[in-house]
Amino acid sequence: LPGGSAAVSMAASTNEAYVVTEKGAVVRVGLQGFKALRFRSPIVSVACGLEHSAFLSRAGVVFCVGKDRGTGALGLRDGDSTEVPVPARPVLGRKVAAIAAGPRCTVAIANKEGGSGVVFWGRGEDSRPSVREWGAGHFEAHDPLRSIAAGEGHVAVCSAMGQAYWWGTHDPVRGRDDSETTDPKHVTGPLAGNAVIQVEARRGLTL
Repeated sequence: LPGGSAAVSMAASTNEAYVVTEKGAVVRVGLQGFKALRFRSPIVSVACGLEHSAFLSRAGVVFCVGKDRGTGALGLRDGDSTEVPVPARPVLGRKVAAIAAGPRCTVAIANKEGGSGVVFWGRGEDSRPSVREWGAGHFEAHDPLRSIAAGEGHVAVCSAMGQAYWWGTHDPVRGRDDSETTDPKHVTGPLAGNAVIQVEARRGLTL
């Protein structure tokens, strides 16, 4: 990286990759080489979908950049695309703790009075663009969420006390895509009795 900076977060979309340095700077890596992106405050993490990317600042603000193509994944007005990072409208005014991106969507753990919840914007598998929120009442009280992941059509989160939840079209316990759960439910089966510290998701897969 330019200047010998250490990387703390990396992610890649279809045509480019992004690296977040220890100083909170963001470098885009593509066919044109390295290019620095400018933000209002230092960045701590990045997540990428197929053609969009989301960045979380140290202040808890989410910025998005890329091509929308009618998915709503950027969280901008009228499904616009942008080459300049712009704050995501669905979580404006909220302090976000973590972000993730599916192929055509973005998800965030957003803190709110009464606890933390999950905000989704974009398009899941075979669905229309939408913005949805699952508030603190869907999760255990006094156990803030800390890790989040998004697959093609499902979302997974885990809490500070190691509880894991999922919802969408992939059942991680049965390993099947023929079910659909619209509200978060506990992951059981092989995880029963174990504390989960991080989750990851891909199409048809939850880790």
